Amino acid sequence: MIISVDAGHVDAARLSVYNGFRLETRAFDGAVVIRRSYIRFFQADGQLEDAHINVIGELRAADPLGLAVKGRVDWTPPGQPGWTLAGSARGDLNALSVVAHTTSPFRADVTGQLLALTSRWHWVGDATVQDFDLAAWGAGGPLGHMSGHVAGAGDEHGFSAHGPVTPAGLHAGAFETQFAGRYAGHVLTATRMDVRHVASGAHASGAGTIALVEHGPRLELSGTWTDFRWPLVGRDPAVRSAAGSFTLSGVLPYTEDDEDEDDAVAPYPASRRTEPAEDLVEESPED
Repeated sequence: MIISVDAGHVDAARLSVYNGFRLETRAFDGAVVIRRSYIRFFQADGQLEDAHINVIGELRAADPLGLAVKGRVDWTPPGQPGWTLAGSARGDLNALSVVAHTTSPFRADVTGQLLALTSRWHWVGDATVQDFDLAAWGAGGPLGHMSGHVAGAGDEHGFSAHGPVTPAGLHAGAFETQFAGRYAGHVLTATRMDVRHVASGAHASGAGTIALVEHGPRLELSGTWTDFRWPLVGRDPAVRSAAGSFTLSGVLPYTEDDEDEDDAVAPYPASRRTEPAEDLVEESPED
């Protein structure tokens, strides 16, 4: 038996599995061919949750459900930069291989797998990132455009990522980075952030929250540093600090309070206010 639909429309649909995972779609248009072993769709266009998608491909009648699709996704979360990506997915709900390329808000080539989608779902991935700029989230500064190669993994409880990242604006080479945390309710919670400058050995670690709010993210971060120097490269740094701690809070302009643990090594105090309009840090010696 063959069912062919040259032009179809679905007002709303929901895919649910027994572990609670579900997807909701609305306003879908497309052409479909349905046979005993598969459903093939052509230029399906509509809303998937908060994203607009345009895909072609097929669903295969198997246990678990199989699929092979490719298409484009445009996601515009409220008050945040829009995301645009194109890619493909092939496999089944036990192991779905994904290849994607993002063009906004930064460029990246991504490969990975979505695993065990009908039970304890999780994912693993690898990304080559270019032109990542915090200015897209209202937090521009001296870092400039960043590039790197990052590997990550995650599940319903959170995610982690690690790899070398190079901020072009610092002109200081690569940093080894690690992150572990979770995202929910427009808040990125960092249980661990770790950054080490490869050339100098300067190291910082911290934790806290980054809330995606209007007029820039709201930060509540704190942590420590070791072996800090500025500039990060060059033979004669103007500032050295063996160790210290910091807090960073609020929305733009951020307030940053630092405490150096070795005043004899660092000739400047570390309590300062960063004004994003100038992208400068003003420092004043202690009385």
